[in-house]
Amino acid sequence: MKSINLSDENLKDIEILFDYILDSERKSYEEYCGDLIDENCDNHDFILDKNFYNNPEINHIYAFARRVKDAIDGNL
Repeated sequence: MKSINLSDENLKDIEILFDYILDSERKSYEEYCGDLIDENCDNHDFILDKNFYNNPEINHIYAFARRVKDAIDGNL
């Protein structure tokens, strides 16, 4: 895979973009996950955990953004 060189300004812009996507899509993601989890479960915070959203079967823009953000953060 080709490496991509990013300036500090590019990285700040990407961070702002991902923060916006994650903030704006969180409610939709929680609703999406509501169909996947047991309604009797009182604590749904686990859907925000990497072990849950990192599952490739989770097809939601929030999960995609978190996976990409994690990959970028891991390479900084």
